[in-house]
Amino acid sequence: MNNWTKLKLKVRLCYLHFMPNSTPITESWAAKIRIQLEMDAALIKQFQDANRKQKKSFHWGNIGWQIENAASECELILRSSDAEDLDQYMARVLPAITDLASSYRLSNIDESGYALGTVRELEQVLIEKSHHGK
Repeated sequence: MNNWTKLKLKVRLCYLHFMPNSTPITESWAAKIRIQLEMDAALIKQFQDANRKQKKSFHWGNIGWQIENAASECELILRSSDAEDLDQYMARVLPAITDLASSYRLSNIDESGYALGTVRELEQVLIEKSHHGK
C-alpha cells in the first residue's frame, strides 16, 4: 500500500473523530474507513512476512516473493473509490478475493501454498468484518 493511500485513510479517520456536528456523514462511510484501515494493517503484516522470508531466501527459497505477489494482488483488489459505499465495497472485494484464492489453489505456481495462505488470511478478515456488523 502506498503512503499516500495510508495517509488519506488516516486523515479521514481523524476527520471523523474531530468533525463538527453540522457535517453530515454516514455510519457506513465511517465503517468502510475502519475496515480499510484494518485491511491495511493485515496487508502490512503480509508484506513484512514476505520481506523477512526474502531476506532468508537461503531457507525459504522464493516463498517471500510469492507472498509479496499475493499481497500486491490483494492490495489492488482492496483499493476503494470515494464514491463506493461500504455495501458496494464488500460486494466487490469479497468475491474478488475469493476468486483470487481459488486461482492460487488451482495454480501450479504456488506449490508451497504460502500465497494462497496470504490471500485466505486477508479474506478471513473481510469475512469477519462482514459478519460482525462491519
